[in-house]
Amino acid sequence: MIGTILNIMSIGAGSLWAIRTQREPSPAFQQAAKLGLGVAIVWAGLEVCWDGFGGGFGRVVGQLGMLLLSLTLGRITGKTLRLQKGFNALGQRARSHFQKLASPGANSIRGDVVATCSILFCATPISILGALIEGLAGNTKPMIVKAAMDGLAAVSFTKCFGRGVLISVVPVLAFQGTVTLAAKLMAPWLLQGDFVDPVMRVAGILFFCVALVVLEIKRIEIADYLPSLIIAPAIAWLFR
Repeated sequence: MIGTILNIMSIGAGSLWAIRTQREPSPAFQQAAKLGLGVAIVWAGLEVCWDGFGGGFGRVVGQLGMLLLSLTLGRITGKTLRLQKGFNALGQRARSHFQKLASPGANSIRGDVVATCSILFCATPISILGALIEGLAGNTKPMIVKAAMDGLAAVSFTKCFGRGVLISVVPVLAFQGTVTLAAKLMAPWLLQGDFVDPVMRVAGILFFCVALVVLEIKRIEIADYLPSLIIAPAIAWLFR
């Protein structure tokens, strides 16, 4: 849970910085941070995906084929379950509350502020992917990238809502911590069946796709691909 702990520390640090200073990050800094985060997401995602491949050329080709099949079937499943639309609706609801809430001031804590910020920090595919990767493979790099993103977001949120943003670290810890611990509990069984690598290949490529959204290169409905994380080990089992 090191990644999740770093995540809540970054939210706390960003919020405290915003409370203590009236300065806003400059547009140049925000653009540079966006580019840097995009590059970091590409690196972390491709590293996770690459680590999931192994063996000779024929074996790698087979693994690549299973990855593509997992993503295809996962997207069909996600579309059927309307996962992306659900994530979008949840995010839109949070943003709607975000716009309606009047700034409560630096000393105010409100339940609606905590709930709204918690949704914006947690209800994203990168939150699920980062926690899952850390739990299964012990790789904290994706969560470190998310921590940097949330720290910057916390600065803006706190400027609008005040100290309530600090309290949102509790549900973030609860949600991401639960995903990480659940993944750790499943890891021995998945390792025994050689199913961790198929999950990591899918998780890595989906994490990489987040960079395309962050850098505004291409809008990908990442949530619709989340069922691939379950389908990948099932396909590996069938072809084992």
